[in-house]
Amino acid sequence: MREVINMKETRYDRQASLIFTLLQVADVGIALAGLVCAVMLSMIGVVSLMENLAAREAGYLAFTVLAMLAVAAVFICSMAALYQFFMMCGRLRQGSAFTERNGRALTLMAVLCAVCGGIILVMFVLALFCCWQCGPGLFLELVAAAGAAYLCVALVAWALAVLVKRATVLQQESELTI
Repeated sequence: MREVINMKETRYDRQASLIFTLLQVADVGIALAGLVCAVMLSMIGVVSLMENLAAREAGYLAFTVLAMLAVAAVFICSMAALYQFFMMCGRLRQGSAFTERNGRALTLMAVLCAVCGGIILVMFVLALFCCWQCGPGLFLELVAAAGAAYLCVALVAWALAVLVKRATVLQQESELTI
């Protein structure tokens, strides 16, 4: 009977290890895609800066610089959140799920994603004011959707952080009882 239980635990451990390894691979893929997007947006920003400098349009120049700073801030916060997720998956693969460290990592991921979502939505509103005559195009709608997605991820990460912190306390209490 004990051998059957050990076989099930071993199979479960292998499945969990595979899942968290695949999540780490996906995390690296997302980071690379984010890097490519940041480079592309930076190139667009540089071209726009050069055009605005030649045309001497101060409002658009200021918006372009602000947009480039926003892209940089969102990129840095996103990479920091992805790093926290990557490290947490490594800990989960090793079997340590309900720890204070994982709770802090989830809280930090929530804050970073909320900052990204806030930056994106502020830039969306500014872009609407700058482009109100031409109307919101598909790109601006995608920007708004990206900001909302970041805020949704932040909310989920925050909820998971609360659950992990509560489970950590319960686990520590049960270990003290034993």
